[in-house]
Amino acid sequence: MIFIFYILFNILAHPIHTSVTNISYNQDKKAFEISARLFKHDLQSAIYKKWAYTINIKNEKTSDSTDYYLKKYFETNLYFTAKKRTYNKFRLKKKKLTDDTIWVYLELPFKRKPTNITLTNTILLDLFSNQSNLVIFSYHSSEMGYRFTENRQTQEISLN
Repeated sequence: MIFIFYILFNILAHPIHTSVTNISYNQDKKAFEISARLFKHDLQSAIYKKWAYTINIKNEKTSDSTDYYLKKYFETNLYFTAKKRTYNKFRLKKKKLTDDTIWVYLELPFKRKPTNITLTNTILLDLFSNQSNLVIFSYHSSEMGYRFTENRQTQEISLN
């Protein structure tokens, strides 16, 4: 009974399931800089569902194991493909918390000059059928917006 109440409470807590991710290419660092905002509770649920591990994100100083699972979650659910190679080895830079959300800051080394890439974003799609992942992608002076859903998990991005 408590479990059913917990599920209902969390579904009703925020009926719109959206993540926001900003991705920009830093030419000097030859890396993609990524910031993603998710509801803390949703991220905790997703990690628990996938690996049966409960992460503790009550403050910005987290344990090594929580950082490991945060990084692993993003490496599994947000990645680039270019010339038949997958890029998903992130560096976890920092986290910022609000009452309900977490901002996760990552860096993805990308030494070659990006031209055409495929971006896959499956963040929280296994939890909510109405999940929508918004991505703002910046490269040089251009900025593009993309929406990822259960039916559209990848986007081709031309950087010419």
